[in-house]
Amino acid sequence: MRKRIGISYTADNIVVRNNGNELELLVVKRKYPPFQGEWALPGGFIDPGEEPLTASLRELEEETALILAGDRAISLSVREKEDRDPRGRVITYPFLFWLKNEESSVVAGDDAAQAEWIPLLKLGRLAFDHGAILCEALGMFWPNMASYESRLEGSTLPDLFYKKREQSSVYFGGSFNPWHAGHGECLDQCLEAQGEYDIIIVPDFNPWKSGTVEGERCFFQSYLKLAKIVKECPYSIFSGFWGAEKPNPTISWLPNTYDKSKALLIGDDNFLKIDQWKDFEKLLSSIQTLYVVPREHPLDRIKEMQSWLSTICLELQIEILEEHRYQHLSSTELRGH
Repeated sequence: MRKRIGISYTADNIVVRNNGNELELLVVKRKYPPFQGEWALPGGFIDPGEEPLTASLRELEEETALILAGDRAISLSVREKEDRDPRGRVITYPFLFWLKNEESSVVAGDDAAQAEWIPLLKLGRLAFDHGAILCEALGMFWPNMASYESRLEGSTLPDLFYKKREQSSVYFGGSFNPWHAGHGECLDQCLEAQGEYDIIIVPDFNPWKSGTVEGERCFFQSYLKLAKIVKECPYSIFSGFWGAEKPNPTISWLPNTYDKSKALLIGDDNFLKIDQWKDFEKLLSSIQTLYVVPREHPLDRIKEMQSWLSTICLELQIEILEEHRYQHLSSTELRGH
């Protein structure tokens, strides 16, 4: 690894194991600043001339005494935002490992004060941007998503996250920052209208507006919070894009999901400008149904767009849902209050 002036390189490990029907994450408690005393992914700095995976395995053994083979590693997105580490410019290479019914005792060492397996649903705040890295890693466990990694076959996601039972899906994307009653109403109407489809909520990249510094948040904790809000509802919540460093247009993932048929749920604000979406005709040709929720625009404008789209996407079914009492709620306005 060639070192660039003023830039350091690290390698992190996301090691997940099945403990019965429960997924657990291997974490270490940091012995030194920054984030002293907080849980983090095991990992550390890459030595000059050392390959990222070699450094990853070395740091894993030094901090937890766990020895894994390099051919088990699944590479994740390189993390390189300038403000992601308080020590300066740090570029990180994360690697995912899944342990299936294996003996995997750990012992803290090196600069780790403690090493523990913690159930995902009991996991607290993670240091650095490790919560975002974990969200991406969990996205690889989803069998219907293009990010699915076949080496993870046989793993079981918590029911809190994954309730998919059918071969067809309706996808509902957004930042959901914060979640409000309007979102729930959209989903409830869609659930009633769509029939034999599962509904998947897709929290997506958001630079966290209203002055909140992205690095001050743990994305896994916000993902967990959202999952708990809809715990009693039959909705799955995909984590893979939450906390991503780069924008993620719908065209880059929706056409590639492994569904027998698929649909998209959007608000009328997005519907009226869908012709501005990247490759919108290709995107709409990949789905069978587009569900539109009235929000703030007159119904005649919505139907005008519906009529125009019907001449372009002949096979697309466009369903306009009912107006409702929460349709004027806005996450942007709620963030400002």
